[in-house]
Amino acid sequence: KEVKDYTLASKSQEQVIIDEVMSQSDSIHPSLYKQYAENLRKAVIAGTGSKGNTEEVENLIIQFQANVSRFAAYKAYHATQQVREAVAKEGDPNDGRKVLHAFNRYQAAEYNTTVARARTAKQFAAFMQADNVRLFPNLRWLPSRSVTPREQHVKFYDRVWAKDDPFWANNQPGNLWNCKCDWEETDDPCTTDNPQTTIRHNGLEGNPAQTGQIFTDNATYVKNVSRKKEVETICRGVNRDWVIQLAKNTLSKNDFNVPFRDA
Repeated sequence: KEVKDYTLASKSQEQVIIDEVMSQSDSIHPSLYKQYAENLRKAVIAGTGSKGNTEEVENLIIQFQANVSRFAAYKAYHATQQVREAVAKEGDPNDGRKVLHAFNRYQAAEYNTTVARARTAKQFAAFMQADNVRLFPNLRWLPSRSVTPREQHVKFYDRVWAKDDPFWANNQPGNLWNCKCDWEETDDPCTTDNPQTTIRHNGLEGNPAQTGQIFTDNATYVKNVSRKKEVETICRGVNRDWVIQLAKNTLSKNDFNVPFRDA
C-alpha cells in the first residue's frame, strides 16, 4: 500500500520536538528516530507479509528491519541538525516545522521504496528455488504501473533474461525511488540484444535478496555525514533492539553488518 500523505507528528508534537532540539545537545532526536524507524520497519512487513514466509525470507526481514533502522538513525541525525540550524538562523520555530515537513515528504517515497524492494527480495528468493528454476528458468521485466512511467527502466520492458544472468544483481523493480515496475517468471526464451546497463538511484544499489540491504551506504543520509564515527556510535545505541534481536537469531554478527559496522 502506498503512502499518499504521511504525517509523522501533530503540530503540538512538532513544537515539542523543535523545543527539545533547541534546548538539548543530542545529535539525534529520539522521537524523530522512533517515528522514521517504526514507519520503515512496517514498510518491510508490508512488502514481505508477516505470515507463511520461508526461513530465508524471515532472515531477510530481520536484516531489512535492521538496515532501515540504521537508515532512519542517519535520517534523524540530518533532520535534527537541520531543524537546529534553521531555527537558530532566524529564531523562528516555523522554519523548524518546514524542515520536519520536508523530511515527512521524503518519508513517503522512502516507505514506498522499502515496500517495493522488500517485495522484490521475497519474489527473487522464491524465483530462485530449485523447482521454480527448473520450470521457469527466466525472468521477464514487466512495464511500470505508473500513469507516467519514467524513462530509465523503459528499455527493459518486456525483455527476458535468465535468472542467473548477472544483470539481476544490479537491476530489479524497485531500484528507482517509487518504482512501480514488476517482473514474472517465464519459460519463454531470453530476448536478444538485451541491455546490460545498470539503472538505479544512489542508495538503492544491489539486489536486496542478495545483499540484505534496502538502503546502501551510498544513500544521501549516510553518505553526506562529516562525523560518521559519531553517528555510527549513536546508531548502535538507538538500534539496541536489533542487537537483542540478533542475539536471539541463529545468524552471525557478520550477517548483520548493516547496523553494527564500525565507522
